[in-house]
Amino acid sequence: MEMRLETARLILRPLQPDDWQAVLSYTADPAVMRYLPERLMMREPDDDADRLACPDKFAINLKADGAFIGHLLFCHHDSEQLVREIGWVISPPYQRQGYATEAAGAVLKYGFEALGLRRVVAACDSRNLASLRVMEKLNMQREAQFQDCLFRQGEWIEEYVYAIQIDRWRAAARRTSQGKIGNTETTD
Repeated sequence: MEMRLETARLILRPLQPDDWQAVLSYTADPAVMRYLPERLMMREPDDDADRLACPDKFAINLKADGAFIGHLLFCHHDSEQLVREIGWVISPPYQRQGYATEAAGAVLKYGFEALGLRRVVAACDSRNLASLRVMEKLNMQREAQFQDCLFRQGEWIEEYVYAIQIDRWRAAARRTSQGKIGNTETTD
């Protein structure tokens, strides 16, 4: 049976080959890709190395009508596999509605509770204010700031790295009665 995560408004399920046309459609939009690596999601992954490095690629669908609204990656960050990196892309018509925060919160819960992770990290271009807000809403803390660290789309950019450890996540989950961190069902 395929693994699914559910929230109040979303279903997260494994990304399937049939989803790639939708992913390629919204990632072809320069506004969507403005803060993302140029080659990210320009093609369907087709090799085992990619699948091993990032085993959890989630499609994000609305519960109400099944609409495919984005995707989320949850990739290995270390060889021990106790740390993962999280990243998300939401299709423009669905941005600024809390979907990224809700989906990422569900995946954090899955990572800490089901996978036994120690920490989850996320990185983004410092100009990507929407993603910065998502990370802060998830109770992630900025741990690093790298100036002129990556050359993207013709310019040097500053990158922020955020992280959350299991103890911080548990404390936030206890304080959150319904919140975005932790109100999730997992079905295997």
